Amino acid sequence: MTDAAALFRWALTSLELSTVATASTPVCEEKVNLAWGKESVQLVPEKNLSAIVPKDIEKKNIIVETDVPESVDAPLELNEKVGTATIYYKDSDGGEKQEITKVNLVSSEKIEMSGFLFALDVISTVFQSYWFLVVIGIIIIILICYFISSKINRKRRKKNRRVKNYRNL
Repeated sequence: MTDAAALFRWALTSLELSTVATASTPVCEEKVNLAWGKESVQLVPEKNLSAIVPKDIEKKNIIVETDVPESVDAPLELNEKVGTATIYYKDSDGGEKQEITKVNLVSSEKIEMSGFLFALDVISTVFQSYWFLVVIGIIIIILICYFISSKINRKRRKKNRRVKNYRNL
């Protein structure tokens, strides 16, 4: 009983329930593709997060590691999941970091897709595709063969005309 009482006393005096992330505070910024006039979107936690942490912990000792793609494509809805974040805390003594929780990161605003930028993206994807380059290469080779054979045929016709001119004399 004495050990349990000491443990409860320690927990009540040295630990507290603290808000480690709020849904209104941005965690990171993500690049957005295919949106007109909008380069990036801020990502926020899906919900407010509270955790039991030591009372003497400072904000600098709370570490947020994000797992998000390099960029996202528009359209994005408000509160659409984009990635995840893992929240850790580290002792002030420089100890090892300890995981508090994982949370989904969602977009803080709605972003519309630009039809014009989407069309340009599709066209650039087609022009950069392997098969498109192969087909263009084959067409160029066929055109080169055609021009070479037509030049050879012109020389033959010219030669045949000269021979006919000599026969007519």
